[in-house]
Amino acid sequence: MLLTHYLEFIEEGLHSTSEFPGGAVTVTSGRFRVYDVLYGFIELSRDEARLIDTSVFQRLRRIKQLSLANLVYPGAEHTRFAHSLGVYWLASRVVSRLVESGFVDEDEAALFRIAALLHDIGHLPYSHAIEFYYHLKFRERISDKFKFHEKLSHTMILLCDELREVIVSLGYDPKEVVALLTGTHRDIKLTSLISSDLDVDRLDYLPRDAHHTGVAYGLIDRERILDTLTVLDDGRIAIDEKGIQAVESFYVARLHMYQAVYYHKTISGYELYLAKIYEELVEYDPELNLLASPQGLEKVIKDSTISIIDDYWLYSKMLQAVKDNYAPKQVKKRIQNLLSRKGPKTVYNVSLFTHDPKCIKDAKHVVDVLVDCGVEEDSILVLETTIKFLGSEDEIVYVKTRAEDIIPITEASQLISNLPRYYYVERVYVEREYADKALKCIKKVTHKTYQKI
Repeated sequence: MLLTHYLEFIEEGLHSTSEFPGGAVTVTSGRFRVYDVLYGFIELSRDEARLIDTSVFQRLRRIKQLSLANLVYPGAEHTRFAHSLGVYWLASRVVSRLVESGFVDEDEAALFRIAALLHDIGHLPYSHAIEFYYHLKFRERISDKFKFHEKLSHTMILLCDELREVIVSLGYDPKEVVALLTGTHRDIKLTSLISSDLDVDRLDYLPRDAHHTGVAYGLIDRERILDTLTVLDDGRIAIDEKGIQAVESFYVARLHMYQAVYYHKTISGYELYLAKIYEELVEYDPELNLLASPQGLEKVIKDSTISIIDDYWLYSKMLQAVKDNYAPKQVKKRIQNLLSRKGPKTVYNVSLFTHDPKCIKDAKHVVDVLVDCGVEEDSILVLETTIKFLGSEDEIVYVKTRAEDIIPITEASQLISNLPRYYYVERVYVEREYADKALKCIKKVTHKTYQKI
């Protein structure tokens, strides 16, 4: 068993504890309890432990949750594995209450827990950093609704034999798990708990990321939210009126975490830099080149080769390139810059909260100016994105008032109604040797916000 180095299986009725990095695992009465930094003991059934025991799930131990954020926040070393267990725990808490109230049955609850456990199974090395590359590569194949790792998660659940065999042996159809994750399941009552404004995914990663980065912005009143959270008959998420303040803190925490962590200018710059390095490695390394096509990705998923494709794997690829006399000099230089924390510098930075998603877009103009000034176009990196903070009618949280009325949270909370709907980020980075020249050029031709070095 792949899990045996931290899970010692004990027969029914016996009890044991074994230490492993990050806590302890207790096995009692055939169930497993894993110690988590946020929640204490997380209990799993034998069947759920079998999913965790697969090589593709164990892979998540070796993929950082926040990619390269540890270059700014050294404590950000936590993994997709811990996050997935955390989402599972929250899903179990919520769905147990729904079972007790008769809203869902045990079979639906078990399916929901499986979906929660596997929701991030498709993350590739360095998580969102590599997604920059794949979103450009496969932009015509990826819908606006799903991110690349979400689409890959769905593909893995359907095609990975190792995962499929366990899911089927538990009495479930992998297609049902995917339908729950995509919001297309015939029983819509639970889909919003996995994907909505206030879902178990966000309820875990905000406080978890805040804890490991050391910032205080992601702290939320989780217990109050869990105690007041429910699902309406039509599948919409709702809270009791007494939970409004806790949900307000949740929305405000999201705003601050996106600004301070997820789109921190230095972190984003290094993620773009790694994506560029990855793009260059794809042209040089045959194994990476295989992953640049949908057919190649399907192949490594079907034969479970993806179980070794993690942060360490890509890191080793970068080290090999540095040592290889035949590797392109430019990619060698960039890898050495990344490993030495000598990444790109921000020369143009607009980041603002707004109600209007159609912000003025000047990045292309800035790039043209830089190229005209003699900055190598290949050394320029551009980030342009709009993050939506309040969802559509299907995604937004609703409030169940004392009078039993159901109203949107934006009507129940003046604070939330006044929050900006979007966070807009537009940045231009250049490699360090061009930073001074780039700033001088930008100052001459634009009065827009720019970032001093």
